[in-house]
Amino acid sequence: MKLLRIVITSCCVSICSLALAIDKVTLVPVTASGWGPTKSDAVKAALGEAVAQVTGRAIDAANEVQTSSTETYQDDKESFSLTTEMSQRISDRYRGIVDSYEVARLVEDKGGWEATVVARVARMVSSKSKRKPLAIVPFTYGRETFSVLGSAVDPAEASRLLTQSVVDKVTSSRRFMVVDREFLETAHQEASLAADNPMLPLAKILELASTAAAEYMIVGQLETLSVTSRSRELQGFDRPFVTRQATASITFRVIDVASKQVKYAGTDAFVFGNDEIPATAKSIALVAKVLEIAAERLSETMLDAIYPILVAGVSGDRLTLNQGGDLVKQGSVYDIYRYGEKIYDPYSRESLGREEIPVGTVAVSEVRSKMSVAMVQSTIEDLEAGFAPKKYVLRLKTRGKSAQQKNKSANFEKSKIRLRSKKEATDTDW
Repeated sequence: MKLLRIVITSCCVSICSLALAIDKVTLVPVTASGWGPTKSDAVKAALGEAVAQVTGRAIDAANEVQTSSTETYQDDKESFSLTTEMSQRISDRYRGIVDSYEVARLVEDKGGWEATVVARVARMVSSKSKRKPLAIVPFTYGRETFSVLGSAVDPAEASRLLTQSVVDKVTSSRRFMVVDREFLETAHQEASLAADNPMLPLAKILELASTAAAEYMIVGQLETLSVTSRSRELQGFDRPFVTRQATASITFRVIDVASKQVKYAGTDAFVFGNDEIPATAKSIALVAKVLEIAAERLSETMLDAIYPILVAGVSGDRLTLNQGGDLVKQGSVYDIYRYGEKIYDPYSRESLGREEIPVGTVAVSEVRSKMSVAMVQSTIEDLEAGFAPKKYVLRLKTRGKSAQQKNKSANFEKSKIRLRSKKEATDTDW
């Protein structure tokens, strides 16, 4: 029999504005039969039965896929020619799409026709990742003037840098599948170009068109940004001692897309001291560094509220933590809490989370891309004996210093020692 291929005549690669991950499409061979008053109806009924075998549900093929059929005759043999338009709203993430089929049998039966088709039905295979999809919307900016060392800063550029830093930091936590909305239009154009290729298989087009809607969305605004410097003359030094301070305030919300509920909201004001700010960086490089640190703090706050760090394994005094990357610092000290009973609001009966019982402290000794290692400093119970998945949670107590901060602190201590030595020498001369 002649192979009849369903062709998508309208562009089905309408990438969702919250596109995140591409699922895979497999083509399942199916043999099915159906009855109809006409030959065309019988074929469509058989196709509907083929789809039902794959998806596990009966569908009305005439409603799912709008078809028009013409009958032609050549050498006294009847054949079919089908043109297909995908409905504007394709439900169930393209379940029920027939990639191709062959009419194996078509006979008169009970005043109508019975058709048997051999079809290849597209079935979507979801991504195996259990990380929740998160869309990060480009941050906006407030009405305040942004300035760095007395020079004005482009607020649009500052907001863009903040957005990119938040994307980087949240991605490194590996808690979410993250999409940056800033480059979504580019991705959409590339997908559309691919879909225009007439030789592209239907299964590939469906993969391009399939998207996972974000479960969470981050929206925010950079309210203020300022970097100032102060110069002081210190006795015993032949040059002024310059210190810098940066401040940034950011308003943000984490929204559950399905329920429209705000999962977390706040306005965080960050102040960064001289040991966190590059001493020689100027202009946009300094702005980028300050916003990177702000994004790090912001991401820490958000993740601590939604996905706090958990103890994934215990071996003596050595704990394996389920988070690594940029947001965990070597030398950071965390309080350990044991999860208790769930707590509910007496009025609304809404869950308020679980009781957290303090049991000790740990210090991070090693940081990897996906996990980190911490050593127990103190504890009131045997963590190894009592360990169970999702039983122990960590809350940040003291943040470890970066290599830059350690270097600056070491240099500052050397300066103090040098200054003290000079003062002692001067006192001796007198």
